[in-house]
Amino acid sequence: MKKPGPSIWLEPLKTPEGVAASFVVRVAGIPLGKKLTLDFFDVEPPGKKRDEKRNQKNGDVQLGSVAGRVAHAPLATKLSGIPTFTFVPENPAPPAPQIEDAVEFRFVGSDERFQFAIPNEALDADEGDFWDLQVRARAPKIVSNVATIAHVRQSLVATFPYRWHDGNDLHLYHDAAEDKDGKRGAFADLLKAIDQAEMFIFVVDWSFQPFTKLDLTAGLDGTIGAALMKRADAGVTVAIHTWNHTTYFASDAQNDDADDWFKDLAKELKLGGVPPKLLWHASSPDRMSLSHHQKFVVVDQPAKNNKKRFRAFFGGLDLTKGRLDWGEHPTSAHDKRVTARQTDWGTKKRQTNEWYNGETGDDKKLPREPWHDIYGWVDGPVAWDFVREFVVRWAADLPTQLGHKLQASADPVCEVWKTVRDAKSWVQALDPYDGPWTAQLLRSNTQQRCAVAAQFSPGDAKPLKDALPSGSEASILEMYRQAIDHAEQSIYIENQYVIGSGNQWGRDTIANDIPERIVKKIVSKQGQPFHVYLVMPMFPEGDPVSVGGLDVRNYEWRTIQYMAQTLQKKLKAPWTDYLTLLFLADWHTVQNENWKTKEWSKKDRNERLEAHQRYMVYVHSKFMIVDDRFALLGSANLNERSLAGNRDTEIACALWPGRNQEKTCIGELRKFRKELFVEHFGKPAADADYDDPASDKCRKACQKAADANYLAFRALNADPKGNACRLPVSVVGGEAKIGKPVDVAKVSPATPEPLDFIPDSDGKDDLWRWTCRGARFPTGSAPE
Repeated sequence: MKKPGPSIWLEPLKTPEGVAASFVVRVAGIPLGKKLTLDFFDVEPPGKKRDEKRNQKNGDVQLGSVAGRVAHAPLATKLSGIPTFTFVPENPAPPAPQIEDAVEFRFVGSDERFQFAIPNEALDADEGDFWDLQVRARAPKIVSNVATIAHVRQSLVATFPYRWHDGNDLHLYHDAAEDKDGKRGAFADLLKAIDQAEMFIFVVDWSFQPFTKLDLTAGLDGTIGAALMKRADAGVTVAIHTWNHTTYFASDAQNDDADDWFKDLAKELKLGGVPPKLLWHASSPDRMSLSHHQKFVVVDQPAKNNKKRFRAFFGGLDLTKGRLDWGEHPTSAHDKRVTARQTDWGTKKRQTNEWYNGETGDDKKLPREPWHDIYGWVDGPVAWDFVREFVVRWAADLPTQLGHKLQASADPVCEVWKTVRDAKSWVQALDPYDGPWTAQLLRSNTQQRCAVAAQFSPGDAKPLKDALPSGSEASILEMYRQAIDHAEQSIYIENQYVIGSGNQWGRDTIANDIPERIVKKIVSKQGQPFHVYLVMPMFPEGDPVSVGGLDVRNYEWRTIQYMAQTLQKKLKAPWTDYLTLLFLADWHTVQNENWKTKEWSKKDRNERLEAHQRYMVYVHSKFMIVDDRFALLGSANLNERSLAGNRDTEIACALWPGRNQEKTCIGELRKFRKELFVEHFGKPAADADYDDPASDKCRKACQKAADANYLAFRALNADPKGNACRLPVSVVGGEAKIGKPVDVAKVSPATPEPLDFIPDSDGKDDLWRWTCRGARFPTGSAPE
């Protein structure tokens, strides 16, 4: 195998206070002792007026050069089988400035490691959203690729294992499918990518069910298990790592006994047994009450520019029952569009279907629970990080796993990594990409879970066991904080939970401060065009009055109450001018008026659900857009167990425009958000549009549509326009309550239960109230 050419890359270091970026130079493919020169360039932002007095080269500014030699590095590792060294300057002192306002490079020596530190004060105030530094290494007859680091407003400082990467392609989906059959959309594209894979398919999930159909028009061939099994039978390494639900007393037969389901599926497909290339195991984090909550699929894909590449699918969707949904989100068991989900398939022993409702036990007479989720795929350097994450997780698994046992040497998954990282026929992580997006992989994870992976180090500059700061990583939380703090015009969030800032309402153990950050950002923007849209479920999935359900509902209400009350107190204008709280639902007009009578009010919840066939659309997304220029998508909920870093394992990807790609990326992200607005609020009226979510025109149009939907949902007197309903929260006398902004007179007394009761509830006690007065707060047992 031909050795790769000379390379230089920058290993990020923990950034000292007052320093914008710091890094160590690593060198490969250049002989030990060879003279080496580092040239530094300031990459100017597009549209900036250049100072003609400054030295320029190729349109950018050369800041200076540093001469030195290639030397041994104490922590050197191997990349692609080639010794890796560091650069040591000849004179460990700042180079002489070559231009008037040159950046100062500080050399800090420690065990022959020299740190380049770029002070914050070197950054120009008018550099825009990013400031780039490019480094090129020169030796006699050798010129390396250009390496880029940046002080990017959207990126996290480089203290986490995964740094940002330029050059990525992105595609987003606003549900699992574009139609009722799953022939187009996220799941259809995932099946296509699986079918095109030639070397590997890596699957990570919270719940993986082999008999889940991604294409409802097909038989067993439409299941995820069949798609994976056929590729494994063709010689592709297929590895599936899911959460072991048995450790949390949350039975999931297909997920926890997938080996048996795969055996039956192989018989049905007449394959003569489960292919040896299909590997499956399930495991749990180190604490019983926690889960592996990551969900992504990464596969190899056909060549682009004569080299194969990776594609990573990620977001909120699990490969489990009930997730295949589309923008209309119908609930009714009588709707012809959903009857396919009432059909059983599979063997007599392993029968399943796509009908799902977490509260009613999948009773097919009662409403279906539609599933709204955001999903996406990325090609480019960040896809390498998804692959590495799978290898790390696979190799770091605990001994109490189900299924495939990790092999101490030559484990198939680790062998795949070694092959692809060395292959000339693959686009490598250091190779140039031409996608418009910059991306950074983020996690919630603990050092303990990754310690075992050191023996399977995928060739990075340091062992994996040393890759996590302070024992745990909470980079998803850090990115949420940073993105909210930097928001200028709008924030749009869809999330399964909204629980945080417990120190503001008496629950200090709920330490994530995302709600408080949102409140502070809104207050700082009062008097300016700014708006936050927050979309969540009507109530947590499952029984709304179960012990855990009550506590979670209470945590959410306390969070919402804190946000509304604080904004009402600190803003001069109504708080709803800056914050819109929404849930999604589906319903249809009920012609029979008898349900409004006193006799009907005696019916139980299931009888009401069967008669009305109205139900919430379950918001399972974990998604945020800021200013139509930044997106954050992954598996993490806005609650403590997802964001703390030492609880559930989570993954997310942050995305923003690459250099000179603002027009392209902002256009793509705005188009996607507007599609979501049409799905949720219906098409805008002639005098409104969704172009600017911060404008009064857009905000009022959305709130008007959501208020009308809520009234129609309560009274069943009109069909929906979109599926968004405004959560009827008002602040009266400084206290947030359920009541307004909708007109109560238009709902009551036609509706038998009071306005603050969950529709179709029994309406008999406080357990069914939106505000959840019967919860056992603050001593509840529900996970936070």
